[in-house]
Amino acid sequence: MRLNPATDVTIGVIDDAAQPVVGALIEPVNFRGGQGIDLILDPISIALRATTNATGHVRMHIGFRDFFNLRVTSDRFGIQLLRLNPRNRAPARTIQLKEVGRIEGRVTAKDPHDLRGVRIEFRSDTATMEGLATALTDEHGNFVVPNIAAGLIYVGARSQQGSSAMAPRPPKPFALQAGETAHLEIPLEGLVTVRGSVQTEDFHTPVAGANVSVVFGNGMQHAPAITDSHGRFEVRVLPGAMCVPAIVALPPATEADYEQVIEPWNKQVNVPPGDQPFEMPPIVLVRRITLRGKVIDHGGQPLANATVCGELGNHRYGFCDTDANGEFVMRLPRSISPQRYAVSAPQHDRNFEVTIVQERPLVLKAVDLTKFAKPIGPPE
Repeated sequence: MRLNPATDVTIGVIDDAAQPVVGALIEPVNFRGGQGIDLILDPISIALRATTNATGHVRMHIGFRDFFNLRVTSDRFGIQLLRLNPRNRAPARTIQLKEVGRIEGRVTAKDPHDLRGVRIEFRSDTATMEGLATALTDEHGNFVVPNIAAGLIYVGARSQQGSSAMAPRPPKPFALQAGETAHLEIPLEGLVTVRGSVQTEDFHTPVAGANVSVVFGNGMQHAPAITDSHGRFEVRVLPGAMCVPAIVALPPATEADYEQVIEPWNKQVNVPPGDQPFEMPPIVLVRRITLRGKVIDHGGQPLANATVCGELGNHRYGFCDTDANGEFVMRLPRSISPQRYAVSAPQHDRNFEVTIVQERPLVLKAVDLTKFAKPIGPPE
């Protein structure tokens, strides 16, 4: 094991008025590793965290500068997850927290025993940060979020102890202004059983052990399932709009030859209320074919250790890596003909503009955009 030299990074935290934020807890969350973005494990993050001093600064002895996200926790600003400029590796940086709003609300239910312990999660999202908050209802169903970063608020919720009979129906995303208090009412409703299956397109073979997820409600709720020996699964969802079940993972033997082609998050079905199970059409997996090709750089030389994929619509298929000769072997669904290709080298923070030099055999020319990019602005 080779240890890199230790590197100190000084973080300055300010508010919207550029005043220092004192007593904020700073924790690194993600960093750039050899294969892309890696998560810093909780025990390590806890060991590295520090609290801002009287001038709003912390000095973090973290051993690397390529971290992406910082979690900042303070009484005034709540929890905010800030995304840093990946190309800024300066030893001193300044981050600005976003002003907050407040959320008050209650959960309603026919049975008062269902009101306590409902877990509600909130997230606000902007271009550079996320605000995070969690609340638990009291015995009357009331909850309070004293502060969360202002912005578009996404709400997720689940019943106490993972109840399989009832689920909250949280609202769709809504805007929260700084200094504003939003009032919510979230009803608990009965769930409906949805059944489905996974099979291959050519032999209609049932696929056991497939990991399936169904998004329902306001789009922030999901129900996971694993197919049985007959390729069947069952989930409980709120009645109403539900996304087509999505394959999260397939058994290795199946994944080598098949994949789901549709974009399930873009297709919805309506689940009627009632006690009768709702039967979904089967998820049909499409067989994969092999596509071989080569990537060259702007000078015509092979581009090694780059990641390649095909693009069709808003979806990417066939992720693979080039070898020392710039050659790759891509596995694509047989029904897919990529409209374009993407090439990247995440370990070196490089992205490329790709053109097709020839179709057969496939040769892609990738021009490194970072070499021709204009200088970036000042550090955070």
